[in-house]
Amino acid sequence: MKKIALCFLPIIVTSCTFLNKRIPEKFKDVDVNQITGNIKTGSVKKGLNKEIAIEDFDLNFELFLPDIIETAYGIKLDNAPDALIGSIEKIRLSDNYIFLLDRYTTKSVKKFNIDGSFITNIGQKGNGPGEYIQPTDFYLGDSIIVIYDQFKSSLLFYDLDGNFIKNKNIPFFAVSFHIFDSNTYVFHTLDSDNYHLPDIINYSLVWTDSTFNVKHVNAFREKDRYLSFLSKNNMDLYNNKLYYHEPFNDTIFRVSASGDIYYDYIITFPGNELPRKLLLKENKKDFLKATDINSTNNYVVKTSNPIITKDFIFMPIVRNASKVSIIYNSNRLLLDVCNYSSDQPISFMPPFRNILNCKDNTIIGYVNSYEISEHFEYMKRENRLHLLTEEFIDLAKNVNETDNAIIVFSKLKNVEQ
Repeated sequence: MKKIALCFLPIIVTSCTFLNKRIPEKFKDVDVNQITGNIKTGSVKKGLNKEIAIEDFDLNFELFLPDIIETAYGIKLDNAPDALIGSIEKIRLSDNYIFLLDRYTTKSVKKFNIDGSFITNIGQKGNGPGEYIQPTDFYLGDSIIVIYDQFKSSLLFYDLDGNFIKNKNIPFFAVSFHIFDSNTYVFHTLDSDNYHLPDIINYSLVWTDSTFNVKHVNAFREKDRYLSFLSKNNMDLYNNKLYYHEPFNDTIFRVSASGDIYYDYIITFPGNELPRKLLLKENKKDFLKATDINSTNNYVVKTSNPIITKDFIFMPIVRNASKVSIIYNSNRLLLDVCNYSSDQPISFMPPFRNILNCKDNTIIGYVNSYEISEHFEYMKRENRLHLLTEEFIDLAKNVNETDNAIIVFSKLKNVEQ
């Protein structure tokens, strides 16, 4: 039986901090009193408060995919030269369009029709008006799309056709952001070097008004005490709710516009939790050893931000170099911890790869075309094509290794209590 390849830890420990805590030139003229003079600390409040304790699990357990997936289908993206994309960092959907962020390869935000045909790039690389060095994150509104460029520390506003509207400079560094309304922004600033604003340096969430004066901070974490992690999607929007999950932490917080955060889910692995002391800078060597792919300990490493659907929590984890997925059905309080074999009859293989969004109970991610092509050829060689669905076969016959990515929609099956 062919197995899905085991994955590396997708969170990088960084060491690029300002050793002398110098202030970047672009922030030299920031009026600290104006930006943080009226700052308040938000509250941490009880939300859904669902505690999920996972005592142990079998890494060799395989979930039969049709038991958990009701339907699966894909949208093949256009192969036009301007449409080609590398790794996808963010997926957003409107009624008729798909917006994708490729932060590193093409450094672009792309707009597609819902059938996968390419429409346009939103903005472009450069130093001129309406241009960015790197699109770090983006927000999709009803009539605007806003791109954050961390290298320029600026937000660039466009209409949904890609026409540039305006640019607004931000007086601090951030990792990602969300706009609640025209005068309420929240920024995820975990491990950002904002030493010029000492009142926000030890907080991971920062709320501002539209002029970027800080109103609230929350999610306290001492920057100079803990290791820095280059992670992604720790703050993200699922089914119109904004969530925050600190790397390697057990709690999933719901983020409000008022500066308060609510603990909705606490996922623990009693006896197998990564000790929090390993996250201290003084224990960096022990942390790297404990999370190494060849490590023989039983620590569970929570590698990615959980996806919160209407009735499920989907959470990738790593244990003993094996990547598995937690799928928790909140309706029946059932937990499935599972690996996947790649010869099961489901439309797209490998399943649950690169999950970036959801709508209701449908999780949304992508696969590269070469994965589809390679899997199809493997099944053909093994005389197992009868195990594949007609949808998968029809798609695979028209996919080449060098084709653009495929956006995959997998609707999770809601089993009755």
